[in-house]
Amino acid sequence: MSRAEPKKPVWATMEALAKRRFLSVKVATSALVAACLVLGSSTTAHAEGGFATSMTQVQPTFESRRWTDKNVDSANTVITLSNCKGNAAGKKTGSTAITSVTLKLESGSTIKQKCGAYNFGRVDAGSTSFKVAAINGITTAKRKIFLNADVKVAF
Repeated sequence: MSRAEPKKPVWATMEALAKRRFLSVKVATSALVAACLVLGSSTTAHAEGGFATSMTQVQPTFESRRWTDKNVDSANTVITLSNCKGNAAGKKTGSTAITSVTLKLESGSTIKQKCGAYNFGRVDAGSTSFKVAAINGITTAKRKIFLNADVKVAF
C-alpha cells in the first residue's frame, strides 16, 4: 500500500507559481534587452550622420548649411529633396512646375534631376555643403524662380 503525500498548503503552491512566473519574466526581459542591443548597434552603423531641414523660397546659388563627414563608415552622401514646389516672383507657391534641380557639392560633383534622392557616392572626408546650382535650368538668382522643398542629408 502506497502512502499518499501530505497535501501542500495553498500558500506554498502559490509561492512556487510566483517563482516560476518571476523567472520566465526575467528570462523574457533579458532576451528583449539582448535583442535591442544587437539590433540597435547594427542599425546605427549604416550612416555616420545626417540631418533633415527645409528650403523655403530659395533661388539658384543658394548654399546649404555645412556638415562634416569623417568617413568613419562607407556610407554614400545622399541628399533627398521631397515635396518640391516652385514659383516665380510674386506668384503662389506651387504655381511653377519643377522639371529639374541641379545640386552641386563643394567638391565639384553635380547631379541634375527632378528632385528625389541625389546619390553623390562616397565623398572625401571633411567639411562640405551643397549648392542649388540651377532650378529648371535657371542658374542666376534674379527672382525668376524659387524652390520650396523638404531636405534630408545622409552621410
